[in-house]
Amino acid sequence: MRRPRHVAVVVDTDARDRIDEALRAAVGLTLRGDRLTVAVVDRAATVLEQTGDGRPHRGLATLAQLGHDVRCPVPAAAAAHLVRTADAVEIWT
Repeated sequence: MRRPRHVAVVVDTDARDRIDEALRAAVGLTLRGDRLTVAVVDRAATVLEQTGDGRPHRGLATLAQLGHDVRCPVPAAAAAHLVRTADAVEIWT
């Protein structure tokens, strides 16, 4: 059995459909048993604050309930640090 990796998922877009897809993909990544850190960069967090739809918020809540590190909002510099320290990275722009 392989060792769980630390996967950083960085969401850095102001396109609502990309944010939704990034969070759905992050939930899917949990099925491999990896540890996730999900960083929603400032501009994506602003879009989430402005929306009344609960889909992305449910994704963030699900990830947190599964014990993953969810950071929202995150300054771009902090997201860059996550990218440098993770075993694998997904960046959604």
